Amino acid sequence: MSLSTKILAGLVAGIAAGIVVGEPLGVLAPAGDAFIRLLQMTVLPYVVVSLISGFGHLDIAQARRLGLWGGGLLLLLWGIAFVPVAVMPLAFPRLQTASFYSTTLVESAPRLDLIELYIPANPFHALANNVVPAVVVFSLALGVALMTVPERGSLLRGLEALRAALLKVNEFVVRLTPIGVFCLGASAAGTMTVSEFQRVQVYLISYALFALISTFWLLPGLLSVLTPVRHRDALVRMRDALITSFATGSSFVVIPLVARASKQLLAEHAEAEEDGASVVDVLVPASHTFPHSAKVLTLSFVLFAGWSMDARVPLHDYPLLALSGIASTFGSVIHAIPFLLDLMRLPHDLTRLFLATSVVNARFGTLLQTMHVLVLTVLTTAALTGCWRLRWKPLLRYALTSSLVLTAAVLGTRVLFATVVDTTYRGDQLLGRMQLSRGAVPAIVHRE
Repeated sequence: MSLSTKILAGLVAGIAAGIVVGEPLGVLAPAGDAFIRLLQMTVLPYVVVSLISGFGHLDIAQARRLGLWGGGLLLLLWGIAFVPVAVMPLAFPRLQTASFYSTTLVESAPRLDLIELYIPANPFHALANNVVPAVVVFSLALGVALMTVPERGSLLRGLEALRAALLKVNEFVVRLTPIGVFCLGASAAGTMTVSEFQRVQVYLISYALFALISTFWLLPGLLSVLTPVRHRDALVRMRDALITSFATGSSFVVIPLVARASKQLLAEHAEAEEDGASVVDVLVPASHTFPHSAKVLTLSFVLFAGWSMDARVPLHDYPLLALSGIASTFGSVIHAIPFLLDLMRLPHDLTRLFLATSVVNARFGTLLQTMHVLVLTVLTTAALTGCWRLRWKPLLRYALTSSLVLTAAVLGTRVLFATVVDTTYRGDQLLGRMQLSRGAVPAIVHRE
């Protein structure tokens, strides 16, 4: 059995055990928490080492050209990827709920200091306190500065060795994933109510639908507007890579397939074939260093968590969520989600629910990540080799069609959820079944 098959088997077995046994399997929750900590253990060190080493290997001229075009196009892809995130809450059904259980009504809002969040006065303090954006800024600054140091070869070799060691540790932890997923699935299924399960379905269906729309329309459609590559050609050339990545659940194993597809598309439509091939060899592996569209789409879980907890993230916090989320996902989303939940004043113990859903959503996210790498590579290479073209009429048609597709997806899922998801409020029944505590317990009374 492959690792992905074992993970799915562990998830199915855990959910089945939780449904059959019930609440007693809640004792497996500490084992699931331990597995989460093991996954997070190497993330921040890997982010630091990877960013410093990746930029340190570049020369200034190469970094400037790739940085201008690649950075600008990456920002464009991030913006497009955040559009489904912003519209996804519109597909969630209305909940009949009460504010009695909402702790946000009595908690004072924490003071948010953006300077402290992004500019580390002490990088070690940022590392120790999981301030991911500050860690990313420090690593980027050190990596860019290292490009100008002549005697950086030995340091880069040491960083590469350290990164390989961190990957080996991570590979060992990944082998435990079937067991960890079993514990998470069993404890979640054993303690989850029917209404909570129905709410999880809302996120699973919404994420899968918008991931498919982004993979097969938004990204390749943008590529066909800005380059001579046709929409259908991109999908045909990427067919093997997409199927393989979905089957294996990993975008790293299809790097050669994506590079080959990129070179084939550029050879068919680009003038400078040799230059394009050399740029592809750099861009395809380097693109895995930065957050991709699938990670941006994962930020929708924070909005889902707010909807599920009756504490919707306000619209004016969306820019903060986008900026902090993209900066946080330079590492693993497993490490970013707790930070973002805390930032939006939501319980970060919902991370366990995110991990349970990510086993299914990761497959669709891998599809989106694979297409993201191809589109970013071909767009940047086309810009550097003179094949870039901006046509206003096709661009307007693409924007209009994308708006119609997203609108239809929101309306369709809204109707579906209104039909199959029971949102009737039963909190009053729960309150009526509560019993007084046998003894007095410490309490805080909020008079205002």
